[in-house]
Amino acid sequence: MSSNVVRLYDEVVTPHPSAKVPEFVGIDYDRLAEAILVKQEEHKKERRAARAAAGAEKRKKIGSNGTVDPIRDKKGIVRIAQYFADRGQPRNELMFLIGCSVGLRGSDLSRLRVGDFKPPAYQARIKEQKTGKIRVITLNPVAIDAYHALLASLPDYSDDTYLFQSQRTGNCSIDRHSFAHILRQAQHDLGLPYRLGTHSMRKTFAYHVFMDNQQTPEVLAYLQKLLNHRDSVTTLRYIGLEQKREQQLYKDLDFGFSLDDIHTEEE
Repeated sequence: MSSNVVRLYDEVVTPHPSAKVPEFVGIDYDRLAEAILVKQEEHKKERRAARAAAGAEKRKKIGSNGTVDPIRDKKGIVRIAQYFADRGQPRNELMFLIGCSVGLRGSDLSRLRVGDFKPPAYQARIKEQKTGKIRVITLNPVAIDAYHALLASLPDYSDDTYLFQSQRTGNCSIDRHSFAHILRQAQHDLGLPYRLGTHSMRKTFAYHVFMDNQQTPEVLAYLQKLLNHRDSVTTLRYIGLEQKREQQLYKDLDFGFSLDDIHTEEE
């Protein structure tokens, strides 16, 4: 700013020998005021741009992070898959089904390649992008069928080919933000009462693993490990069961008597 201020002065005079900076006379206050206003306007534009960027980032994250819900009804999974199938979108249908079956984050799911899964085990070692940890995933029967249907839909592929191809040319995978947008559109079109995003698939996986294995004491510990959560409370909250269970505690509280029993004793 000092160089700009220098130009606001009419005349430059010889500096005093002891001075470290030039001395100026004849200040043009109109130009000085103009410069201050310009600088203030620049700051305002910077703040507006920063707010706009923050808003865009927030909008981009909505639907792909923890603000979304699991699909608790298995019929809902079928309904969403059929939505994509009816529109001739095999990639979206099969990515959704595989995503609900393996519980990966959207960023890891989108980076899966054809060669990651080999029969008969159909297991893959995945290095999680967020944590850097190695996770071994196994396809269930639905996901195996989806995997082969996906290969059949690809015109040409090798082990290095991304499973979920972008519409761009070349071997490019769809990014998680694009798929989050696709899922939000499905939510809107189907009028779903819950919020969809790429994290919905991961939460759906965790929710149904837990609900289908409640009789197994270790299931919560297994899920906590799979999801890299620090404690079981975080896992319950993640799959949307913590509050439900807390409310059930209130409902299950039983003192062993009713209000009628008290009034009967008084009589």
